[in-house]
Amino acid sequence: LGDVYKRQDERLLRAIMKLNKKDLELLTYVTLEGHGQEELARRWGCTQAAVAIRMKKIKKIFQTTL
Repeated sequence: LGDVYKRQDERLLRAIMKLNKKDLELLTYVTLEGHGQEELARRWGCTQAAVAIRMKKIKKIFQTTL
């Protein structure tokens, strides 16, 4: 079972490493700090749609890597 977790951890790390700085920041704000897309859009001076597009990109990276 330990090998299974190790492989999962390695895939997760590979997915995270594919993210650029802004995407990693977005992922942190949404998943760890619980901020919403509208709040982040105001903070970054962009639209909520732009934040949503970034989130879809991040999700796709994780889906293809994990």
